[in-house]
Amino acid sequence: MDKPKIVDGNHCHLWTDALHMRELARQSKNKWDRGTYVRMTVINCWTTIEIACQEALNEPKISYSFKQNLDNTLREKGLMPLAWGKGVWQDVTTLQSIRKSYAHQFLTLSELFQELDTAEFAVKVAREAINEIYSHTRQTAPGWAKYDSDKGWDNGDRSGTSLYVTKAGWDKSDSESIEITYL
Repeated sequence: MDKPKIVDGNHCHLWTDALHMRELARQSKNKWDRGTYVRMTVINCWTTIEIACQEALNEPKISYSFKQNLDNTLREKGLMPLAWGKGVWQDVTTLQSIRKSYAHQFLTLSELFQELDTAEFAVKVAREAINEIYSHTRQTAPGWAKYDSDKGWDNGDRSGTSLYVTKAGWDKSDSESIEITYL
């Protein structure tokens, strides 16, 4: 069972959304759903990287022209440049290219059916980049960057606290009935 996560801001939500989408990609039974969740994982991971860089450097304008703006901000703050040609930053460049292909290019239909390894790569690279940018700026990475899982589809386990509200005369077997469950 996953330990409860402490949600300490919007960026934690972006990260856990990416983990959740990766888990849905893992659980998908068809290539259409898997492709959707892989693309969403990549986009959320990329957004999380951008925001982590903005926060670590206290510069909200890094996103557009990401590499150039990140390099300029590091230079302005007297920090060493990043090694874009190797390691995590080379992988970040690859991830950005994948994300751009989803968001800004017209891919063929078959190119949209991405495999799970793309989502796994995105999460790995995002986590490493987030930790690296905070380390590079001599700060502690946010705690949420350590999270590595988020549940996917409900597996039918209804243990724990539940709340059901029904109206008099409600019949669960009636096709017009709606059931809302809070766990």
